[in-house]
Amino acid sequence: MKKISLVTVVAAFLFQAYPVSGQNVFEKGASAVKGWFSGLKKNNVVEEHPDIFEFTIDQNLVVPETGQYSDQIRSAQDREIKRLQKIKNITLATLRGGEVIRITIPMSQLFFPNDTVLNAKSDLVLRPYLPYMRVPDYYHILLVAHSDDTGSESYLMQLSSARANAVFDWFKNNGGNVDYLVPYGVGGYDPLKKNDSMDNRADNRRLEIYLIPAEEMILQAKKGLL
Repeated sequence: MKKISLVTVVAAFLFQAYPVSGQNVFEKGASAVKGWFSGLKKNNVVEEHPDIFEFTIDQNLVVPETGQYSDQIRSAQDREIKRLQKIKNITLATLRGGEVIRITIPMSQLFFPNDTVLNAKSDLVLRPYLPYMRVPDYYHILLVAHSDDTGSESYLMQLSSARANAVFDWFKNNGGNVDYLVPYGVGGYDPLKKNDSMDNRADNRRLEIYLIPAEEMILQAKKGLL
């Protein structure tokens, strides 16, 4: 099981540009991994998968490229958006022109203040996302834990990393395939709002789940099965 450490996260921030929104982020990430996913199969042999646990957030957000199958994948993601819209207390957004889904969950639904142990209601909050881990490599899934700015930088990085790992463990312990599930703790580096009120700080404390189409999804699109 691969998890994030504070050292890994700090190193990642030295090489990536936050926030993870806007076309420029994808262009920067793409240059680092361009071509790594270009051949899904050759002579019926699946090429070796790069280690997505070594990627920064930006790099994971741009691979694999969907190429000529982007329309089918966007349609499939539109259907997932409709399903996700039935879940209460989350915020949905798309990136990469609709290919990537971002689910934002308030951290208060998962953890008590300053705690790194999932609370009792977190089971119901996280269970709707288990189906995305049933088919290996159908999605690359990122777990990105954010904090407000209350505390030292090192404390907030440690807190958010521990929370991301706790969610990773929950999925693993509840039958999810975590080979393509990557946790990140980013502390207070990417606030949604200024940390100048209780409400704004609450909005900044969040877990983002990114659903990124991966090789199996692209292969199904190629076969006309999406």
